[in-house]
Amino acid sequence: MSKCPDARDCLRQLVVPAMEKVVDKVDFRLSFISTYVSPTLLRNTPKTHLTRLCPQRISSDDSITCMHGPTECLGNILSLCATILYPSAKISLGFTTCLISSYDRIPERSLVEDCALEHGVDFEQLNACVSEEGKGMDLLRESVERSAEAGVKRSCTVRVGGDVWCVRDGGAWKDCEGGSGAEDLVAEVERRFGGEG
Repeated sequence: MSKCPDARDCLRQLVVPAMEKVVDKVDFRLSFISTYVSPTLLRNTPKTHLTRLCPQRISSDDSITCMHGPTECLGNILSLCATILYPSAKISLGFTTCLISSYDRIPERSLVEDCALEHGVDFEQLNACVSEEGKGMDLLRESVERSAEAGVKRSCTVRVGGDVWCVRDGGAWKDCEGGSGAEDLVAEVERRFGGEG
């Protein structure tokens, strides 16, 4: 997702403007999608059958492949580490949006440092989280599994109260019965969770 133009547009046009108004009313969670295949399954499956595989769960020794390559996986891990270090969506979502706004540069150190500085994220703590043995991959694996369990297959899928509310895919908004604007998302949150903050 961190190198996905649909995710960038979704965050900038919908999620961030809406979150500015409802951040105190929601439990915002960023989850990522990817392809994952167990190494055991890879060894035991003829190459011609691999394109049809779709395992349901991830085990501790599965490999994760991000749609836009390994640098996207690293960008996703950076965002997840920021979320762990800074649970406030105002900080972690700001950092993630900064990264994804220049997605072609992920994971350049200068971009990560600039986004960290701009959003009050300690670069050394972020780097430690990403670099710690297994921690970043564990966060990514848990995130991908959460998306798979929710049936999310497109970046960017916006869910409200556990239900798919709107999808940005192929440069277009899809399945957005309540509208695809930030004001529409705010109205949906207000309708479901009340107007009081």
